[in-house]
Amino acid sequence: MREALEECGLLLAEPLGGDAPVDALRARAMLREGQPFAQVLAALQLRLQTRQLAPWSRWITPLAPTMGTRRFDTRFLSPRRLPTRPRDTTTRKPPTACGWRRARRWSNTAMAASTWRRRKS
Repeated sequence: MREALEECGLLLAEPLGGDAPVDALRARAMLREGQPFAQVLAALQLRLQTRQLAPWSRWITPLAPTMGTRRFDTRFLSPRRLPTRPRDTTTRKPPTACGWRRARRWSNTAMAASTWRRRKS
């Protein structure tokens, strides 16, 4: 969830009390200053909305001679529901593409690659 905030400004959190808005831009800035994620959440009085996550994929790295016997088993999660009005918080200059995509559409690697090639040309 920290990566989602760092990379695309998506903070799946809610206030501990009251109706205060969730300030993803401030949280992201605090991370850039070097504050640990747990400290950022505590300072902004937020808790993660883990119930909003759904399993998406599981990738296990293949056996490779360069890696020896090391393998990684990674599970990917996706938000069940995205914010109603996401803001572009990318840091690329200039942005080449930005937008929300449903995970189901990108689950096929070949399809994602061909779609990406079409968009770039």
